[in-house]
Amino acid sequence: MKRKNKINKAEKKQEDYRTATVCAVIANCNRDTKKRKKPFTPDDFMPKEKKVQTWQEQLTIVEMLNEALQGKDRRS
Repeated sequence: MKRKNKINKAEKKQEDYRTATVCAVIANCNRDTKKRKKPFTPDDFMPKEKKVQTWQEQLTIVEMLNEALQGKDRRS
């Protein structure tokens, strides 16, 4: 099962890279070379891997937002 999952991830990454390559070509065709001298690369269009947050990290973020928005902590 792990091997199949790794293969699926590799296939997904390859598919993403193909799509990113097409996006880079289109972007470079429409690029204003005076505004952006550096050409786009597929890496500019690759999806970023999301970091999985722990519940403790999520709680800290909620507490910070609650304080910033002058909310009340209603936990007992």
